[in-house]
Order: sequence, then C-alpha cells, then structure tokens
Amino acid sequence: MEQNNKKTLIIAGVAIIVVIALAIILPHLKKPAEAPTVTPGAETVVPGTTPATTTKKSSTSASAASAAYNAEVKAYQGKSIVFGADCTTLPSDQVQALGTKVLLVNNSNVSHTIIFGNNSGVTIPGYHYKTALVSSSGVTVVSCDANQKAATVTVK
Repeated sequence: MEQNNKKTLIIAGVAIIVVIALAIILPHLKKPAEAPTVTPGAETVVPGTTPATTTKKSSTSASAASAAYNAEVKAYQGKSIVFGADCTTLPSDQVQALGTKVLLVNNSNVSHTIIFGNNSGVTIPGYHYKTALVSSSGVTVVSCDANQKAATVTVK
C-alpha cells in the first residue's frame, strides 16, 4: 500500500511539474503571423498606355475585402504574377492566350512600380493588385522596380 502511495505521489509531482513548465513556456511562444488584410484595388493596365496612378480601394470591412481578394485570386488562377518584397515573382515565366487579363499581385508591404510590356508603368501599393491585358504577340517582359526582367508572359 505504501508503494502505491509513492507511485501516486511521483505521478502527481511529474504532472505538477509539466503543468508549471507549460504555464511558463506557452506565453512566450510566438503566434504564427496572420495573413495581411488585403484591400482590393483592381485596374487594367494595357501595354502602350499610361495607366491611372490611383488605386481603387474597397470601403468594405477587412473580412469582406479579404473575401473579395480571395475570389479575385481564384478567378485568375493560372493567370497571375505574384511579386514579393524584393520583386521576386511566382511564376517567373508563363504562357497565356492573346487578350488574356493577368492579375499582378503585390504580396508585400512595400509599393512596387510594375512595367508590363511597353507601358509606362504603374505603382501597386503593398497588398494590392491590378490587372494587365496581354495585347501583343510574342514575349511580354514584366519589370518590377529595378528588376528589368522579373517575369515574362509568352503568347501561345
């Protein structure tokens, strides 16, 4: 009987130590980064033209803006170029049909100036997007800030 009491005390002691350790460690763990709230702003950029420099913003709530953004990304699946903070792109090369609209997504917190083909460039604020029209045959070069060839779009 005395041996059972010792086992019970040992188990209770270990349980108390584990609870105390968790109480100390858990508050110090970093929470995973939340996805940024994206305020959609779409504008079509046609190569050879000077696009408007304003970005349309949504006056909806953050969750509605995020839902609108997710719907737009889904609608342009396979027809988008995502720019990171250092202008790296995903994908860097793609093939599209003539007349396709491509979604240009700035997935960073800094603004980027994007040149799609031979247009004069458009600034996309952080976590915004615009569309560009593939309007010429051949290869369209997409530049981002100082990166003169961040991506290419080839007409099939």
